[in-house]
Amino acid sequence: MKKKNPEKLIAWLKYLDVEYLDDSVTDVLVNLKINDVADQEEIINLAMKEEVNSLGEDYRLSLLRILDEVTSYPENEAREIIGRIGMPFDEPLLDYKAFFSRVRKQLFAPEESNSWGGRINF
Repeated sequence: MKKKNPEKLIAWLKYLDVEYLDDSVTDVLVNLKINDVADQEEIINLAMKEEVNSLGEDYRLSLLRILDEVTSYPENEAREIIGRIGMPFDEPLLDYKAFFSRVRKQLFAPEESNSWGGRINF
């Protein structure tokens, strides 16, 4: 079995990077708590939803595959990659697996079955 590459997380982490985010979005995100489940929904909507929904199906599928691999990444490697990102929050992302599980459910759940014929399993 091929080892999963946690560097792929960058494709998702960029949406939380202050260098990538629009200033108006960053201004809202700084007041949210990345580790608060209630705030995570708003963070995902503000920082990710619009752009991810505008992507082509092939790229969205590749992003979905990354989300499906998150739990298999070596934890120390994944944390090192997450630590490289300048996020606008007061605290670091603690439970990245749970956060990216919420991302998956929030951005992909309505697409249980889609035009490319793939089935998204939950």
